[in-house]
Amino acid sequence: MHERNEAAIQEVLRSYRGGRIRAALRLAAQRDPIALPQYHPQVADKDHPPSPRFPTPLRKLNQQLAGGLYGVTSLAGEPKLGKSTLAIGVALEAAVKGWLVLFLSAEMAIEQTMARFGRYLAAHPHTDDPGRRLAILDVVTPMTSHRLVAELSDRVVEYGDERVLVVVDSLNSLAQMLGGDYFSKLHALLLFFVRARRLAADDLAVLAISELNQRGEVKGQQAAYWADCVVRLRRGNDHPGAVEVDVQHSREGGAGDLGRYVLDPSRGVFVPTAGHEGRNPCS
Repeated sequence: MHERNEAAIQEVLRSYRGGRIRAALRLAAQRDPIALPQYHPQVADKDHPPSPRFPTPLRKLNQQLAGGLYGVTSLAGEPKLGKSTLAIGVALEAAVKGWLVLFLSAEMAIEQTMARFGRYLAAHPHTDDPGRRLAILDVVTPMTSHRLVAELSDRVVEYGDERVLVVVDSLNSLAQMLGGDYFSKLHALLLFFVRARRLAADDLAVLAISELNQRGEVKGQQAAYWADCVVRLRRGNDHPGAVEVDVQHSREGGAGDLGRYVLDPSRGVFVPTAGHEGRNPCS
């Protein structure tokens, strides 16, 4: 039975007129048909390896993970530490490297998001124009599960069925917009992106911005386990305004402390604190 279901799913992915990524998004939103062992997050990804790496503005983080983030990555942290700023840097760097980037702006007004993108671009001029491969989706207005899938699918068609990185800022805000039980929605959203990534193989990656609970864990039921990689931002105690960055969990790289940084909001970058420049270079 599982073999017949698997064959049917693969046939849909191959034949869907909108392309493999659109088919993966739509199938991932259908809970029951994707309840197969090989698509369950608890199963090792030997047949569904994480997508290729997408770069970040932090050179040390790229080095730690052999080139950058991958698969479904959870970027979690306390409020006001620069999660959105780092996500914007990742989105632009990935676009320069050839990814089609869909940035879901659920955390702030679209004007604020655009201004932050502008600051980063001003501080990091690129030879290639990342804007040609970047779409910023305003989801501050009320959102439904159906509309979310439709928005993502339509942009994939508009830009072409290529390698796609979806940046969600933030998963917590999006879960609140969907209504109902908050933690159930948070859990369901993350699983939706995990399923979609597995179905689309190496054509889709996701960076999900999230919050930490009081124990320093990613909010949501076993969120750190479902994701392929978890990067945390925490407030440093030994330096004013310092942000400690660490890789908490990664299936393809070692966990570790990446040092302390200070956010420069005028340029949208993280600068290593004194004593960490050599050990944690920042591009």
